[in-house]
Formats: sequence, C-alpha cells, structure tokens
Amino acid sequence: MNYLNVIVLDDASANRILLGLLLRPLGHQVNECKDFLKVMELLKNDASIYTHLLLDISMPLMSRTDFCANLNKNAAYDHIRKIGYTAHAMSHESELILSAGFNDMLIKPITSFELKRALGLIESNVTIGSSEPEHR
Repeated sequence: MNYLNVIVLDDASANRILLGLLLRPLGHQVNECKDFLKVMELLKNDASIYTHLLLDISMPLMSRTDFCANLNKNAAYDHIRKIGYTAHAMSHESELILSAGFNDMLIKPITSFELKRALGLIESNVTIGSSEPEHR
C-alpha cells in the first residue's frame, strides 16, 4: 500500500479529528489545518510531499472556488488531489465545486468507504454522495 500525506483543512476541530481518526490507523500522515494560511505555509515549505487536500467547502475568509483556483494556477500543486466536502451540497452545487477544479466531492457524514474511494485507495462504481458500491 502506498501511504498518503494528507492535508485536512477545516475550521471545525471535530471534523479534522474525525478525518485523522479514519486515516492515521491506515498508516497515512494527516496534517490538520484550521485556516487557508496554514495550508499555504505547508505547501510553500515543500508541496512535493503532499498527496491530497481534504477541504471543507464552507470555510470562512475565502471561497472554496477561489482557493482551489489559486492552487490550480501553480503547477507545483498539480499532483495534489483536491477533495471538497460539505454537509450542505445539492447536486448542482456538487457540479459547481467539481467544475471549480476539485477532483472529488464528499457529502457529510463521510463514511470510511467514501473517504477511501475519494482518496483513490479503492476502486468502485460509486457515485458522489453514495456510500455503497453498485451491485451488478
């Protein structure tokens, strides 16, 4: 298994802790950030070590689309998979978020299965917002 180095950006500590509890037992590194400035500090120090960014799309101070657009302007961040998550997304909002440059979108409550799928740890026929694979 390839281990991931994930940045979790969320202003709510409970959400950061939960994602850490889901990922650390699997051997992944989790860097918890409560604001955009801390994320940018980590990336400026050495962006090459990070594989994923999990981002609460309801963060204060900067819009989710602005932040993702800024990251996507810098080729040094191209390898980082950007995954947004929220409790308040309708289907049209999910489309807007994905079109803003996010690689995937999760809807809270986030299950271990959905998180692993979004991180690319498992392959499935799951659609965004679904928690179980399709049965054929």
